[in-house]
Amino acid sequence: MADEAELDYALLDRAGGALFHARSDPGAPPAGASDSLIEVAPGVSVAARFYPIGRAQPVVLFFHGNGEVVGDHDNFAPLYHAAGLSLFVAEYRGYGKSGGRPSMAALVADARVVAAYFHALLDEGEYTGARFVMGRSLGSQPALEIAARDGERFAGVIIESGASSVRRMLARHGLRGSAEGERLAAGHEAKLRSIRLPTLQLHGERDDLVPLAQAEELYDLLEGTQRELVVVSGAGHNDILWRGQRGYFEVMRAFVARAADAVAPDGAAAEAQGRTAARTRRAKGARGLIELARGVYVYGLAGAAAVNAGIVVGTDAVVVIDSGAGEADARALRRAIASVTDVPVRYVVNTHHHGVHCLGNWWFLPATIVGHARCRVQLVEDAGAAQREAVASRLPAIAEQVRAAPLAPPAFTFAHGCVLDLGGVALRVVYCGRGHTDNDVAVVVAGAGVAFAGDLIGAGGAGGAGGAGGVPDVDSYPAQWGATLRTLLATGAERYVPGHGAVVDASAVAEQARAFDALCAACAATGSADEALHALPHAVLAAFGEQAPAIVRRYFETAAGGAAG
Repeated sequence: MADEAELDYALLDRAGGALFHARSDPGAPPAGASDSLIEVAPGVSVAARFYPIGRAQPVVLFFHGNGEVVGDHDNFAPLYHAAGLSLFVAEYRGYGKSGGRPSMAALVADARVVAAYFHALLDEGEYTGARFVMGRSLGSQPALEIAARDGERFAGVIIESGASSVRRMLARHGLRGSAEGERLAAGHEAKLRSIRLPTLQLHGERDDLVPLAQAEELYDLLEGTQRELVVVSGAGHNDILWRGQRGYFEVMRAFVARAADAVAPDGAAAEAQGRTAARTRRAKGARGLIELARGVYVYGLAGAAAVNAGIVVGTDAVVVIDSGAGEADARALRRAIASVTDVPVRYVVNTHHHGVHCLGNWWFLPATIVGHARCRVQLVEDAGAAQREAVASRLPAIAEQVRAAPLAPPAFTFAHGCVLDLGGVALRVVYCGRGHTDNDVAVVVAGAGVAFAGDLIGAGGAGGAGGAGGVPDVDSYPAQWGATLRTLLATGAERYVPGHGAVVDASAVAEQARAFDALCAACAATGSADEALHALPHAVLAAFGEQAPAIVRRYFETAAGGAAG
C-alpha cells in the first residue's frame, strides 16, 4: 500500500468547500441516546450520537451522507435496533453541533480519531458485541479509511451508495493528470486494495448521483476482501433505505451475523448449529422429502409439473425455494415443512418467473417473496396472466389449479444478489447471468455445499427444460447459458438441485456447460437454425434431446444480445 503520508486529500479541497452541504442541528438526543463531542484538533470537536440497545449486540460506527446531521438518525435508529444493531453516528467538521470547517482532508483524518473514541467508549462501557464501520455516500470515504488503516478491531465494513474513485473529483478540479493528482489517485486505490475486512455494498439500481457503475468500480478495487454488492431494485441515491427497507436490513443483519461469527470464539458457530438442530424435528418427514444436509431438504412435488422445491430451516426462519404451480402444490409443501419443523416460513425465493415454480407464492404470504428484479417485471408488467395461461394449456392436468392461482410476485428484488439470514444459517441468492431465462437465480446454502439452481440445470438433459413439466426454452439465452453455468460452478457448491429431476454433482453441471459451448460453436459457424441442426454432432443433439430445435432457433434470435435483462 502507498505510504499514508503520500495521500494528500487536501488536493480535493481546491473547489473551496463546494463539495459540502453542511447545516446546523440544535436538537437534543432522544430518550436512550447520548451525545458526545470528540476533539479532533486543538479547539475543534465533532459531534456524535450513540443509540445503544444492549452491551452484547453488534455496534455500527456510522458516517452519514452529505447534507445530513446526527439528529436525522433519530428516526433511523429504531430500524437498526429492530435488526439487533446499536448505532453510533459521527459528524464532520462544520456539520450539526461540530466546530471547524469541512474539508476532504479533515473528513479522512478525523475518521481515525473518531474510531479511537468509539472503541474507548465501548470498552469503558463493557460493550462486547462485534464492531462494524459503515459509511453512506460521502461517509464512505472515512469508513474506507478506517477499514484500511485501523480495521483490526472491526468485524466488517458496510458501504451504502458509495463510490471508489477520487479520479472524478480530481478531474472536476482540473487536477487529473497532474503528478500530485496521480499520486493521490494511485495511493487511494492501493489503500482500497489493502482492505481485508469483509465488505457489504448496498446500492440503488437507479442512483443518478453515484451511478451503479461507480459502485461496481469500488467492488473491483476491494479485491482483498470477502465482498458482496447488493443492488436495491428501483432505488435511487436517497431512497434506498425506504425502497428496500425490510430487505435492506435483512441483508445487513445476515452480513453482520456472518462476519461476527468469523471473529467469534470457536464455540459460537457450533452453538448456532446446535440451535438449528434443536428446532428441526428428526421425524420421518413427508414422503418425497429428501434431506441433503442438516436442515436442507429437497421436496419433489407430485403431479404433472414435478417441480423440485427447496426447504432450508434455520433457528428463526424457513425459506422455501420455488412454491409450485398453485394451491395444491403450496399446501403439499406446507405439510412437508410441518413434518420436520415448526419454525415459520419467512421467505419464498423464486428461481425464475415460470409459473410452475412461482404460482404457489400466494399461499405462503405474509412471507417475503424474493426474486430477481426481472422476475417481478415478467410477472407484473409483462406476462403474468399469459404465463398462467401458457402453463395451464401445456399441462391440462393442473390447469384448474394454475388458472385459479393469484399472482404474488417478488416483493424484495435485486439485480446481483442478496443474503437471507435464517438464524444460524445464511443463504446467498445469486444471479449468475442469463440462461433458461433472463432472471434465473441460484440459492447457495453456506456450509452445506448445496445450490438450488432451478431450471438453469436439468437432470436429464443439458437444457434446463429437460425435466418433466419443464418449460420450453422460449425465454432462454443459449449463447450465454454455458458461461452462466460456469459462474454457478464458481459458487463452490458440490451438489446442485435442478428445477426438475434428480440432484446432480458439479461434474454434471460442467458437462452441461460444455454441451452449450459445443452447440453455440456449431451455430456460430453456420448461417441458420436448419444448417446448425444438421451440423451439430450427435452427442450434442443427444444432450439436448427434443429441446435441441427450440434451443438452436432461440440461439439465432438472441445471439446478438437479445432483449435487455
